[in-house]
Amino acid sequence: MDLVVTGANGFIGRGICAALTARGDKVSGVVRRQAALQAVPAGTTPLLLENLCDQADLRRRLPAAQCLIHAAGNASLGGSGRDGGSKPGGPQAEVEMARSLARAAAARGYRRLVFISSIAVLGTSDGGAPFTEATPAAPGWPYARIKLEAEQALLAACKENGVEAVILRPPLVYGPGNRGNFPRLVRWVNSGLPIPLGSAGNARSYLYIDNLAHAAALCARHPGAANRLFLLADAHNWSTPELVRLIAREAQCPARLWPVPLGVLRALGQASGSSHEVDSLINSRRIDAALIHRLTGWTAPCEAEPSLARTVRWSLENPAANVMR
Repeated sequence: MDLVVTGANGFIGRGICAALTARGDKVSGVVRRQAALQAVPAGTTPLLLENLCDQADLRRRLPAAQCLIHAAGNASLGGSGRDGGSKPGGPQAEVEMARSLARAAAARGYRRLVFISSIAVLGTSDGGAPFTEATPAAPGWPYARIKLEAEQALLAACKENGVEAVILRPPLVYGPGNRGNFPRLVRWVNSGLPIPLGSAGNARSYLYIDNLAHAAALCARHPGAANRLFLLADAHNWSTPELVRLIAREAQCPARLWPVPLGVLRALGQASGSSHEVDSLINSRRIDAALIHRLTGWTAPCEAEPSLARTVRWSLENPAANVMR
């Protein structure tokens, strides 16, 4: 296939480009800064499009292709870690970007558009039962609300213009090259400082970058993915203490977990304005990915624990890269 991937310089975009080119696809990787062109993976044709909200420019310059995979995000929103080359313009720019790309893709004759959204649109806690595609949206913070609005804008534009739409909602995506929350946790564990999360009896789903890339590549072409919303996750869930112990084992350091009561942690989060960050560490957020398996046959090809070990090693070997840019 001929495909276009936005955010091709970002952590997720690079992974998707690499997966597609490994399959033999012809891939154009879109970035929004001149300096980001060099970050596009080998085998992907770089394309500089500075304003993804400019429909006229998009219609002129998008290359001929069958599918567009939209992995670019507005880095100013926080929490995405998808495209370090985000242009300013406020949160609504992300919504307009999704709408403009869908309309321009239709004008250029694209058959399908795959949007990498986020499980954040469903909230910070699964409420006792794993999230499914039928779970009502409950975006509790600005990043999640904008992601949901972008989904809705893209779906409406695709429907109006006869383009098949696929929405993918991954949980936290980890892997070598990640500059978000996961390497921060690795750095915290490796520092030897106490970690007050020993009382967290939660379970959370995660997704390895190669597993997300495999799903995006499949959804770009599989007939069962047309006009579908899918949740994705690795095959294994971890509690936060389990995750800390696995990181500590790979880092060859002690896991200094302290059993601080969860009520105390929540109160501290509220007092410091970091309730979302605390919730992400102590709440359960499990994902049932049965639908994508049933309709497309997708299962996560990479096992979770070896993938985690690779990610921890990369984070330890690249300490300067552990900060979001």
